[in-house]
Amino acid sequence: MTSTTTNPYWPIICELYANKQIQQQCLGWQDNYGANVNWLLLAAILQQQNHSYTQTTLEQTSQQLEEFSQQHTRLIRQCRYNWRSSEQNPNYQQLKQQLLKTELQFEQLEQQLILDSLNSANEQAEQVQQDEARSVPFDWLVEYHRLPKQQAEILMTQIRSLML
Repeated sequence: MTSTTTNPYWPIICELYANKQIQQQCLGWQDNYGANVNWLLLAAILQQQNHSYTQTTLEQTSQQLEEFSQQHTRLIRQCRYNWRSSEQNPNYQQLKQQLLKTELQFEQLEQQLILDSLNSANEQAEQVQQDEARSVPFDWLVEYHRLPKQQAEILMTQIRSLML
């Protein structure tokens, strides 16, 4: 599990996600467009901090994240969703909380995977002195998933206001 001492973004993302409007928007994009909530929020923060990356880096990061999420995080999430049909089970709440805790641990691992991928690519780009155009991560994800731009602008405005 990633600790918040090595990843300062996790508590910020948790705080942003606690906002019901942000949560609903991100979950809607997850359900309707296949966007990863963790990546969306981290990308918004990184963009707010003026980070940019090559399109190749963003694509590779998204692919790595998709593979990890498919193999791990989504399985736990699906298990948690399926468990809802077992509300009559005397251990329902306890197991539901354990599944949620496990899912959050995998989401932290996803976030670390994103950061490691971006940092590694930036180090390589500095060594090679790549001339490839750079993109800001949130705007790139909006295009990548074909998310509604007006809603994306509203979400980014909400995130900016919460980060002040």
